[in-house]
Amino acid sequence: MKSGRISSLILLTSILAACGGGSNDTIIAPTTYKFVIPAVGLQRVWTRTTIDNASNTINESYTDTVTAATATSFTRSIVDPFTKVAIAFNGVSYGITPHLETLNSSGQELSEQSLDGTTTVGGSGICTFTPNGGGVTFPTTVGATWNMTYSKKCGTNGIPQSFTNSGAVVGVESVTVPAGTFSALKILSTTTYTTSTGTNVIDNTSTWRDVNTGLVVKTFDAYSYSGTLPASGYVTQETTVLQSQK
Repeated sequence: MKSGRISSLILLTSILAACGGGSNDTIIAPTTYKFVIPAVGLQRVWTRTTIDNASNTINESYTDTVTAATATSFTRSIVDPFTKVAIAFNGVSYGITPHLETLNSSGQELSEQSLDGTTTVGGSGICTFTPNGGGVTFPTTVGATWNMTYSKKCGTNGIPQSFTNSGAVVGVESVTVPAGTFSALKILSTTTYTTSTGTNVIDNTSTWRDVNTGLVVKTFDAYSYSGTLPASGYVTQETTVLQSQK
């Protein structure tokens, strides 16, 4: 009788194990991160360090200030109150063109135009992005990926330029910048496009976004080129770092 009870106990244990019984394992849902539209008046100060194909280093500073916000979008002004003049290397002028940007509830760009409302960063009239500029869509989780195509058209008669953008949210890490130490989503993305002069551009971007707001605190871009190379200087690397916010 004793051996029979032992055999029955072994059989019951085997059945429970096969069915998952007796296990304390639980499935934990991944953390979801949301984008918080910034409040009107938020001002952030940035530095941008650019390296060109001749290894010149160009240092610039600028501010972005939120000038309008709704439940689904916000507008910010980008100005350079520090350098104020363009810096020229190899026949190329580097500088921050004062302009307005409107972004959606994921921080993806919808439009841009100069502060006087008549010219844009890249041409006359307002530039619009269809359906929107690249980047991760919020809410998001670590492991999320995307692959999209969008276009940018400047002015009424402008020819739309096509872009492909893909990327992934690869993890959460601590990043320290002059504005502070942030727990940040690390996002890797690639944008490709061809200029009107036949230059093929690949922009590999690393972006760190505050996990609490979704706002960017640091970016690093590495550019590569093929096809018809620019006749003068061109950017190979660019690092943008948040200095302060208030």
